[in-house]
Amino acid sequence: MTLAGAGESILPENPLMHLFNVLKGKFSGKELNLFRNWLKHATGPDKATIDELEVVAAISRAIQKFVATYEDIHPDFQKFSDWAIQAGYIKTPLIEKKA
Repeated sequence: MTLAGAGESILPENPLMHLFNVLKGKFSGKELNLFRNWLKHATGPDKATIDELEVVAAISRAIQKFVATYEDIHPDFQKFSDWAIQAGYIKTPLIEKKA
């Protein structure tokens, strides 16, 4: 989760409608990065419960920002997307398959 957050953070900002930009319209940055920041910094509560959905969201944000920024995909992105759909975390693919 922290690696996905770090990867997302080092990508350049862009106005494209990837998941993080959509979520920023509904939640504050503090809310969106609560678990990532808790894992990264020694501040806040001593314990937290991070469910699988939070991890899926973190990885999904990084994948979508990468694809939006570089207009490129990796086969593992598609595998993760397929798994997330099968597991019921998302309803549509994170990325469109290239023809």
